[in-house]
Amino acid sequence: MKILYPGTFDPLTNGHLDLIERAEKIFGNLVVAVLENTSKTPTFNLERRIIQIKNSLSHLPNIEVISYSGLYSFLSSSLVKEVAKFGGEINHMVPPSVERDLKEYFK
Repeated sequence: MKILYPGTFDPLTNGHLDLIERAEKIFGNLVVAVLENTSKTPTFNLERRIIQIKNSLSHLPNIEVISYSGLYSFLSSSLVKEVAKFGGEINHMVPPSVERDLKEYFK
């Protein structure tokens, strides 16, 4: 089984490393997908973040590091909560039961 761990990793933290190492032990294969988010100004460019991650994970042979871009392929739950808090439409971002719960929570 191969699993995906997406994020900006700007910077890669020990928390990220801990999750990656745990996932590798459980699932064996892991793809770390580094987001190129053009709406943010990263501290490190995409290429540098990929190098940092590969260097930090060199002891784990079953990890693949890739890049991807696109605003709708990566959606933060913080953004969803912010939209819901101010009464915006979130039905295209979350399942119906989550939408109901968020609307109730922010009522």
